[in-house]
Amino acid sequence: MKKLIVLIFAVVFLAIAGCQTEKKISEEDLTRNANLLKDEVLSQTNVSPVLTNEVTLQTVEPIVLASSQIESTNTLSEIAPLEDKPIEVPQTSKPAVSSSVQRSPQVAKVGSYMKVGTDRSGQTLSPRRYIKISSWVFTQEGKTVDFYLYAVPFKSGKVQSANLIGRVRGIEVINNQAQYTRYWNGITIHGNFLPKGKYNIYLTYVIKNSKGKVIKTESRYWGRTTDFYLVLE
Repeated sequence: MKKLIVLIFAVVFLAIAGCQTEKKISEEDLTRNANLLKDEVLSQTNVSPVLTNEVTLQTVEPIVLASSQIESTNTLSEIAPLEDKPIEVPQTSKPAVSSSVQRSPQVAKVGSYMKVGTDRSGQTLSPRRYIKISSWVFTQEGKTVDFYLYAVPFKSGKVQSANLIGRVRGIEVINNQAQYTRYWNGITIHGNFLPKGKYNIYLTYVIKNSKGKVIKTESRYWGRTTDFYLVLE
Protein backbone atom coordinates (compact mmCIF):
# COMPACT_ATOMS: atom_id res chain seq x y z
CA MET A 1 0.00 0.00 0.00
CA LYS A 2 2.74 2.35 0.89
CA LYS A 3 4.53 1.51 -2.34
CA LEU A 4 1.42 2.30 -4.22
CA ILE A 5 1.09 5.68 -2.56
CA VAL A 6 4.76 6.42 -3.19
CA LEU A 7 4.33 5.45 -6.82
CA ILE A 8 1.31 7.69 -7.16
CA PHE A 9 3.21 10.63 -5.63
CA ALA A 10 6.11 9.94 -7.96
CA VAL A 11 3.83 9.92 -10.99
CA VAL A 12 2.13 13.10 -9.86
CA PHE A 13 5.53 14.73 -9.24
CA LEU A 14 6.76 13.78 -12.68
CA ALA A 15 3.58 15.00 -14.22
CA ILE A 16 3.89 18.31 -12.46
CA ALA A 17 7.55 18.62 -13.41
CA GLY A 18 6.71 17.83 -16.99
CA CYS A 19 4.01 20.42 -17.06
CA GLN A 20 6.39 23.04 -15.68
CA THR A 21 9.02 22.04 -18.25
CA GLU A 22 6.50 22.31 -21.05
CA LYS A 23 5.31 25.59 -19.65
CA LYS A 24 8.91 26.85 -19.41
CA ILE A 25 9.61 25.69 -22.92
CA SER A 26 6.46 27.22 -24.24
CA GLU A 27 7.23 30.62 -22.64
CA GLU A 28 10.72 30.59 -24.11
CA ASP A 29 9.33 29.70 -27.49
CA LEU A 30 6.83 32.50 -27.24
CA THR A 31 9.53 35.01 -26.28
CA ARG A 32 11.79 33.85 -29.09
CA ASN A 33 8.97 33.93 -31.60
CA ALA A 34 7.98 37.45 -30.45
CA ASN A 35 11.56 38.72 -30.91
CA LEU A 36 11.73 37.19 -34.36
CA LEU A 37 8.46 38.82 -35.31
CA LYS A 38 9.67 42.16 -33.96
CA ASP A 39 12.92 41.93 -35.97
CA GLU A 40 11.00 41.06 -39.07
CA VAL A 41 8.66 43.99 -38.60
CA LEU A 42 11.58 46.38 -37.99
CA SER A 43 13.44 45.06 -41.01
CA GLN A 44 10.36 45.60 -43.17
CA THR A 45 9.91 49.09 -41.76
CA ASN A 46 13.47 50.13 -42.65
CA VAL A 47 13.15 48.81 -46.16
CA SER A 48 9.82 50.32 -47.16
CA PRO A 49 8.22 52.56 -44.57
CA VAL A 50 4.54 53.08 -45.00
CA LEU A 51 2.97 56.15 -43.33
CA THR A 52 -0.75 56.32 -43.26
CA ASN A 53 -0.76 60.18 -43.17
CA GLU A 54 1.92 60.64 -45.86
CA VAL A 55 0.81 62.40 -49.04
CA THR A 56 2.34 61.04 -52.17
CA LEU A 57 4.26 63.79 -53.99
CA GLN A 58 3.59 64.19 -57.67
CA THR A 59 6.63 63.88 -59.85
CA VAL A 60 7.15 67.05 -61.89
CA GLU A 61 8.77 66.49 -65.20
CA PRO A 62 11.22 69.20 -66.40
CA ILE A 63 9.95 71.49 -69.12
CA VAL A 64 12.09 71.48 -72.21
CA LEU A 65 12.01 74.71 -74.23
CA ALA A 66 12.65 74.78 -77.90
CA SER A 67 15.68 76.71 -79.13
CA SER A 68 13.46 79.30 -80.85
CA GLN A 69 11.64 79.97 -77.59
CA ILE A 70 14.95 80.40 -75.69
CA GLU A 71 16.19 82.95 -78.20
CA SER A 72 12.97 84.96 -78.04
CA THR A 73 13.09 84.90 -74.25
CA ASN A 74 16.67 86.12 -73.97
CA THR A 75 16.27 88.80 -76.61
CA LEU A 76 15.20 92.19 -75.20
CA SER A 77 12.99 94.43 -77.20
CA GLU A 78 15.03 97.17 -78.80
CA ILE A 79 14.44 100.72 -77.51
CA ALA A 80 14.47 103.44 -80.09
CA PRO A 81 17.34 105.89 -79.39
CA LEU A 82 16.33 109.36 -78.23
CA GLU A 83 17.11 112.17 -80.60
CA ASP A 84 17.63 115.81 -79.71
CA LYS A 85 15.07 117.85 -81.56
CA PRO A 86 15.06 121.63 -81.61
CA ILE A 87 12.16 123.32 -79.89
CA GLU A 88 10.17 125.21 -82.43
CA VAL A 89 9.09 128.59 -81.15
CA PRO A 90 6.12 129.96 -83.01
CA GLN A 91 6.99 133.15 -84.75
CA THR A 92 4.79 136.01 -83.74
CA SER A 93 4.30 138.89 -86.02
CA LYS A 94 5.51 142.21 -84.75
CA PRO A 95 2.71 144.54 -83.75
CA ALA A 96 2.13 147.20 -86.30
CA VAL A 97 2.99 150.68 -85.21
CA SER A 98 -0.07 152.84 -85.31
CA SER A 99 0.30 155.87 -87.49
CA SER A 100 -1.53 157.91 -84.86
CA VAL A 101 1.33 157.43 -82.35
CA GLN A 102 3.58 160.43 -82.39
CA ARG A 103 7.23 159.63 -82.84
CA SER A 104 9.88 161.32 -80.75
CA PRO A 105 11.47 164.29 -82.48
CA GLN A 106 14.39 163.40 -84.68
CA VAL A 107 17.52 165.05 -83.35
CA ALA A 108 20.22 166.04 -85.78
CA LYS A 109 23.81 165.06 -85.14
CA VAL A 110 24.76 168.72 -85.21
CA GLY A 111 23.06 171.63 -83.51
CA SER A 112 21.09 171.62 -80.25
CA TYR A 113 17.84 170.52 -78.64
CA MET A 114 15.90 171.81 -75.61
CA LYS A 115 13.10 170.41 -73.46
CA VAL A 116 11.37 172.34 -70.66
CA GLY A 117 9.03 170.44 -68.31
CA THR A 118 6.43 168.67 -70.41
CA ASP A 119 7.56 170.73 -73.39
CA ARG A 120 4.30 172.73 -73.49
CA SER A 121 4.02 176.49 -73.53
CA GLY A 122 2.33 178.22 -70.59
CA GLN A 123 3.64 175.95 -67.81
CA THR A 124 3.87 177.50 -64.37
CA LEU A 125 6.55 177.53 -61.69
CA SER A 126 7.20 179.28 -58.39
CA PRO A 127 9.94 179.54 -55.76
CA ARG A 128 8.48 176.36 -54.20
CA ARG A 129 7.76 174.54 -57.45
CA TYR A 130 10.68 173.77 -59.75
CA ILE A 131 10.62 173.01 -63.45
CA LYS A 132 13.16 170.85 -65.27
CA ILE A 133 15.10 172.41 -68.13
CA SER A 134 17.31 170.11 -70.26
CA SER A 135 19.48 171.01 -73.22
CA TRP A 136 21.68 168.97 -75.60
CA VAL A 137 24.41 170.02 -77.99
CA PHE A 138 25.53 167.77 -80.87
CA THR A 139 28.92 168.18 -82.49
CA GLN A 140 31.27 166.13 -84.65
CA GLU A 141 34.41 168.14 -83.84
CA GLY A 142 34.05 169.53 -80.34
CA LYS A 143 35.43 167.94 -77.17
CA THR A 144 33.76 170.16 -74.54
CA VAL A 145 30.76 172.51 -74.39
CA ASP A 146 29.94 175.54 -72.20
CA PHE A 147 26.24 176.15 -71.47
CA TYR A 148 24.60 179.53 -70.57
CA LEU A 149 20.88 179.60 -69.80
CA TYR A 150 18.80 182.82 -69.59
CA ALA A 151 15.24 183.77 -68.63
CA VAL A 152 14.18 186.54 -71.03
CA PRO A 153 11.07 188.62 -70.38
CA PHE A 154 8.32 187.43 -72.74
CA LYS A 155 8.95 188.69 -76.29
CA SER A 156 11.24 191.47 -75.12
CA GLY A 157 14.35 190.03 -76.74
CA LYS A 158 16.48 191.45 -73.91
CA VAL A 159 19.11 188.84 -73.01
CA GLN A 160 20.85 190.20 -69.92
CA SER A 161 23.51 188.72 -67.64
CA ALA A 162 21.31 189.67 -64.67
CA ASN A 163 18.78 187.11 -65.89
CA LEU A 164 21.29 184.27 -66.15
CA ILE A 165 19.59 181.25 -64.52
CA GLY A 166 22.12 178.50 -65.35
CA ARG A 167 25.75 178.20 -66.28
CA VAL A 168 28.21 175.29 -66.63
CA ARG A 169 31.53 175.02 -68.43
CA GLY A 170 33.56 172.17 -69.86
CA ILE A 171 30.84 169.53 -70.27
CA GLU A 172 32.56 166.59 -72.00
CA VAL A 173 31.29 165.49 -75.40
CA ILE A 174 30.44 161.77 -75.34
CA ASN A 175 29.16 159.99 -78.45
CA ASN A 176 29.13 163.36 -80.22
CA GLN A 177 26.83 165.00 -77.67
CA ALA A 178 26.90 166.97 -74.42
CA GLN A 179 24.00 167.52 -72.00
CA TYR A 180 23.11 170.01 -69.29
CA THR A 181 20.04 169.80 -66.98
CA ARG A 182 18.86 172.55 -64.59
CA TYR A 183 15.93 172.69 -62.16
CA TRP A 184 14.67 176.27 -62.04
CA ASN A 185 12.29 177.95 -59.55
CA GLY A 186 12.67 181.60 -60.62
CA ILE A 187 16.05 182.36 -59.04
CA THR A 188 19.16 183.53 -60.93
CA ILE A 189 22.72 182.23 -60.45
CA HIS A 190 23.32 185.39 -58.41
CA GLY A 191 20.68 184.33 -55.87
CA ASN A 192 18.00 186.85 -56.90
CA PHE A 193 14.38 185.99 -57.63
CA LEU A 194 13.04 187.40 -60.87
CA PRO A 195 9.76 189.31 -60.88
CA LYS A 196 6.56 187.38 -61.53
CA GLY A 197 5.50 187.18 -65.15
CA LYS A 198 6.10 185.38 -68.42
CA TYR A 199 9.58 184.38 -69.57
CA ASN A 200 11.19 182.88 -72.66
CA ILE A 201 14.08 180.45 -72.13
CA TYR A 202 17.21 181.25 -74.08
CA LEU A 203 20.32 179.10 -74.51
CA THR A 204 23.85 180.06 -75.58
CA TYR A 205 26.44 177.30 -76.01
CA VAL A 206 30.16 177.37 -76.86
CA ILE A 207 31.82 174.35 -78.49
CA LYS A 208 35.58 173.92 -77.92
CA ASN A 209 38.24 171.51 -79.16
CA SER A 210 40.61 169.41 -77.04
CA LYS A 211 42.92 172.42 -76.55
CA GLY A 212 40.10 174.66 -75.29
CA LYS A 213 39.90 176.70 -78.47
CA VAL A 214 36.41 177.89 -79.41
CA ILE A 215 35.10 176.15 -82.50
CA LYS A 216 31.56 177.52 -82.54
CA THR A 217 29.20 179.71 -80.49
CA GLU A 218 25.46 179.53 -81.09
CA SER A 219 22.21 180.55 -79.37
CA ARG A 220 18.56 179.60 -79.57
CA TYR A 221 15.16 179.99 -77.87
CA TRP A 222 13.20 177.15 -76.32
CA GLY A 223 10.83 176.07 -79.10
CA ARG A 224 12.94 178.21 -81.46
CA THR A 225 10.40 180.99 -81.04
CA THR A 226 9.37 183.57 -78.46
CA ASP A 227 5.86 182.08 -78.49
CA PHE A 228 6.97 179.41 -76.00
CA TYR A 229 7.00 180.84 -72.46
CA LEU A 230 6.86 179.97 -68.78
CA VAL A 231 4.73 181.68 -66.14
CA LEU A 232 6.60 182.58 -62.94
CA GLU A 233 4.12 182.94 -60.07
